[in-house]
Amino acid sequence: MQCLRKRFQFSWLCKASDNASRAKRKRAGKVNVGSLFSGIGGIIKSNACNSIMVNKYTYQPPCSKEKLIEFYVKDNMSQVEIAQSLGVSQKVIWKAMIRFNIKTRPQIKRNQFGEKNSSWKGGKTIHYNGKYIYQLAYGHPKAKTFPYVFEHILVMEKRLGRYLNDGEIIHHKNGNRKDNRIENLVLTSRAEHFSLHGRNKKGQMLRGGDVIAQ
Repeated sequence: MQCLRKRFQFSWLCKASDNASRAKRKRAGKVNVGSLFSGIGGIIKSNACNSIMVNKYTYQPPCSKEKLIEFYVKDNMSQVEIAQSLGVSQKVIWKAMIRFNIKTRPQIKRNQFGEKNSSWKGGKTIHYNGKYIYQLAYGHPKAKTFPYVFEHILVMEKRLGRYLNDGEIIHHKNGNRKDNRIENLVLTSRAEHFSLHGRNKKGQMLRGGDVIAQ
């Protein structure tokens, strides 16, 4: 009988000590990692889950709702294309669409890409800053991770009959970077392009490198 009392007393002390330690860790903002069957009919959350919850409430969309709608609806870009254009993952774009309550399109079949897709627009889209036109160019040296290349580059390369060399820059004569007619494009070096963009007629630096209309 005395042995049972000592065993019960020891068990009670261990349980009390464990509860006190758990409460102390909880006050410090730490949560133990437990198995799926820890506790009574519940799950003990881990630090990893806790960090996900923090990210859920501190998450910031990579662009505004209006800009995301422009990419997804007006320009008909996929979530992957938008993500690559903004330099984020597809999951970030997916979260932003949920946050902004933007209805997603149904997934298309594998044989409906490109011209076979009813939403095909000639393979052109607008760069996220709204200043340049992208054109689909599979296999192009500049399309290694993103299958689009600036249209003005493709237009000049077609005229030259070769790919651009490192250090060669295309300048838009009239300052309109969406006007990619060959007569509006000039092939320059980096130094020449900087002088065209960086200074006005008086030799003063322009704010933001504005284009000088010629």
